[in-house]
Amino acid sequence: MMTSLILAAGDDPNKNIPLGGSLGPLFPTSYDIVWSLVVFILIGLMIWKYVLPRYGGVLKERQERIEGGMAKAEALQAKAEATLEEYNEQLAKAHDEAAAIREEAREQGRQIVAEMKDEAQKESERIIASGNQALEAQRQLVFTDLKNDIGKQSINLAELILQGQLDEDAKRSETIDEFLSNLEEKAGVAR
Repeated sequence: MMTSLILAAGDDPNKNIPLGGSLGPLFPTSYDIVWSLVVFILIGLMIWKYVLPRYGGVLKERQERIEGGMAKAEALQAKAEATLEEYNEQLAKAHDEAAAIREEAREQGRQIVAEMKDEAQKESERIIASGNQALEAQRQLVFTDLKNDIGKQSINLAELILQGQLDEDAKRSETIDEFLSNLEEKAGVAR
């Protein structure tokens, strides 16, 4: 029915149809396309003039920060590697020094043991010599005591044998000396 009303007026049937044009109902009219292009170009220019430089500046700043951070990280990595290398060198030196100290301690230990052996040997020899001297002194003392005892016993024996007393000291001493010299001769032969 509506189509019959429009046709009755005598107009072009395509003009009165909404969105009806030469390109069809799906395409906008030419003035809409032109104004849309003008607005699109204006918005594009504003974005290109104001937004893109700021966005580019932010991106550049971020890139510089990232590159600076990477440079710092590389510098820190190089420093850490140098520090690690230095630490390893110091550790190797410490191991070498420890080995040298151990070897020196062993050598000193050997020297101390040798010195202690020498001192012990000298002390042993000193003790033996001291013991020999003490033994010789004791032997001399015993010999002297024995000599005196024998002298007294010989006097007693002589008194008993002679059934008398020897009055004079000179005769006694002479008799004792003679008796002892006989004993020494016998002792010398026995040795």
